[in-house]
Amino acid sequence: MKKSILIVLFFCFLLIGSVSAGITVTGSKFIDDVIPNIPTVHQMTISTSPSDPETTVIIDIVGFGQASDQSYIQLNKSVDFITLDKHQVVIPPNGSALVNATILLPSGTLGGKYAMVYIHTTPVGSGSTGFVSAVLVPMLITSSNGGISESATIKSVSQNGSNVITTMENTGNHHYYGIVNSVVVVDMKGKQSFINTTASPYAIIPDSVVNFTVKIPNGAYVVSSSIVDAEGKVLVTKYVLTQGTPIEIPFILLGLFGAFVLIYNRD
Repeated sequence: MKKSILIVLFFCFLLIGSVSAGITVTGSKFIDDVIPNIPTVHQMTISTSPSDPETTVIIDIVGFGQASDQSYIQLNKSVDFITLDKHQVVIPPNGSALVNATILLPSGTLGGKYAMVYIHTTPVGSGSTGFVSAVLVPMLITSSNGGISESATIKSVSQNGSNVITTMENTGNHHYYGIVNSVVVVDMKGKQSFINTTASPYAIIPDSVVNFTVKIPNGAYVVSSSIVDAEGKVLVTKYVLTQGTPIEIPFILLGLFGAFVLIYNRD
């Protein structure tokens, strides 16, 4: 049998200074306001280490997507508002190359625009094993024209064992940073418990559908799940009833009013 070449992909979707097994990228995120019709240049420096061989690096513009776990993913989608001055560079050991991404928004652009720069090496190695290093550079662009529309919906609140999973969709035209899922749990005795996720480290971009998960004790409860922005504003709330016996359900429904009052007063 012919030896198959194993390509091991190392994807780094991290923040500035992301290192991906052979290449380092500075300028590995762009987040800023941009004036339409005026070019804005974002510089990225791609570097190798002294132990690396001469490395060929490919640079492309791709669509900005988001998985249900909130992590960033690339989309096979054309992007017409960002251009690159280079699509390929050859970097010597312990060397670097500068790549410029030029942003040019149309005059009527409102809200946010999103894309990624996909930086990856050609396979490095010999024999049956090669290594590919890759970095995704998120480009989060806000038009200086304004017109930002912020809105969100909760598509579902579901239970999987002791996990309550809230599925949020960003229905606006701009990203959210620091989103928190705030959950109030009311048991059959009216006792309230408060559970918050940590603030999301990801930007939740428009049209993304993402999940937040909290753990609750076993039993029957009224659950109030809210999506809260970085300023503490409640964007949307949904109430659900977790699994319970026919006897428990009427009692825990009495806690719904208390949960509603709590959320209303917090707004």
